[in-house]
Amino acid sequence: MKAILDKYINDHYDEVRSYTNYFLTKMHSRIEADTVINNSYLHVLNINDNTNDQDKVKSYLLNTIKYQILWSTSGSNRDDKVTSIEYEVTEGMDDDDLNVAVRFDEGLR
Repeated sequence: MKAILDKYINDHYDEVRSYTNYFLTKMHSRIEADTVINNSYLHVLNINDNTNDQDKVKSYLLNTIKYQILWSTSGSNRDDKVTSIEYEVTEGMDDDDLNVAVRFDEGLR
C-alpha cells in the first residue's frame, strides 16, 4: 500500500493540498496544510490493508485528512496546540528578566 500511496501523493499533490486547504479554511483552522498531509500519510501507512486499489488508498487518505482537521483529538490538532502557545509580555517585563533567564539556562549546562 505504501507504493500506491506514495505514487498517488506524488501524482496528485496539488489536488491533495487543495482538498486540505478547503477544509482548513472551512473550519477556520490555523493548522498548517503540510502538518495535516504528513500526519494523514503516516496514519494511512498504519492501516492494515494490503490493498492494490488506488481508489481505496485515495479514500483512506482524503478521509484521514478530513479527520485530522475536524477531530480535536487528532494528531494534527494536538501538534497545533503544542506549537501555538502564545506568551503574553507584561508591561513590567524588561531586558533584565531575559538576562536572568539566560544566566539560569547557562548554569544548567
